[in-house]
Amino acid sequence: MCLLPANIKGKKVVVSPLNWGLGHATRLIPIVETLIANGNEVILAGEKPSIDILAQRFDACKVIVFEDKPFKFDENFFSIAGQINFVKTLRQRIKADRQRAEKIAQETGATVIVSDNRYGFYSPSTYNIIVTHQLRPLSPYGKIANKVAARIAKRLLKPFDCIWLPDDERVELAGKLAWPAHEKVKPVGVLSRFCNWETPVCDEFFDVGVIISGPEPARSKLEKRIVNYFSEAPVKSIVAGGKYGPDFKVGNMTYKGWATDNDLKKIIYCSNKIVVRSGYSTIMDLWCAGKNAVLIPTPRQTEQEYLAKYLSKKYPQRFTFLPEDELEKIPYDVWSVGIN
Repeated sequence: MCLLPANIKGKKVVVSPLNWGLGHATRLIPIVETLIANGNEVILAGEKPSIDILAQRFDACKVIVFEDKPFKFDENFFSIAGQINFVKTLRQRIKADRQRAEKIAQETGATVIVSDNRYGFYSPSTYNIIVTHQLRPLSPYGKIANKVAARIAKRLLKPFDCIWLPDDERVELAGKLAWPAHEKVKPVGVLSRFCNWETPVCDEFFDVGVIISGPEPARSKLEKRIVNYFSEAPVKSIVAGGKYGPDFKVGNMTYKGWATDNDLKKIIYCSNKIVVRSGYSTIMDLWCAGKNAVLIPTPRQTEQEYLAKYLSKKYPQRFTFLPEDELEKIPYDVWSVGIN
């Protein structure tokens, strides 16, 4: 039996996001809210900075911090040697997560574990749930590699009692990554911290709002291009950098190093156009906010490239695909009249 968030009541629940960008943590916010509302004791476990997102939001919850460093998407990552090293590292982390999950379950008395894309974070002594839209991960090496990746994913998902799919069958934002859904999968709807928030009052409006996210060094590379481009543009813009650092203003561009939920909400609602990475959690945020966006996928990250192209075709009035290396080719006046 696959339990939904609303069916879990009066339990000790461990919630752990993957430390691969911040989206795995932010999309757990509505799940944690539901669990707490149902009288569960929630324990948060994971690495910084992802776990900080949840810890700040739910400051009454116990927090367990791990020490692992996040994956890096440098040029070597996409080489054959880089992929071999990635698989080796992933296996090590899965093994470490199994040990962590069992230790936490024994020490806290938890009976339920909710893991976001952590394939090893489960315990034989608990009811185990994984949150993922990656039922069929995409490989940069073609159809045969995709079939192999799908089989590997199915094997990694097997130990879990239930799979929560953050999507809605009426909209299918994940496309072929998740649909058609297979056994043990329960769609839990589009998950976003913005779904049930009231529209903010805008004390300032912008032509363009840019939200930079994702793993390094790709995040920093895009940030540099965005800042250089919009600092010279004759349009009013605001950029959320997605890292701790000073705020500043250059020309018509306002830069915020670290944006709070309220800051991000205002950027999304108070900007005429939104520019973002095509990470799945970011797409869910925009869908819940009812905002259109220009999607710039992380170069060579197959899933983001697929989602940007897929959604720009399925919902052409909502999403526009823009390769990163074409940003500087866009005339400034396009941001005033529309990029489509």
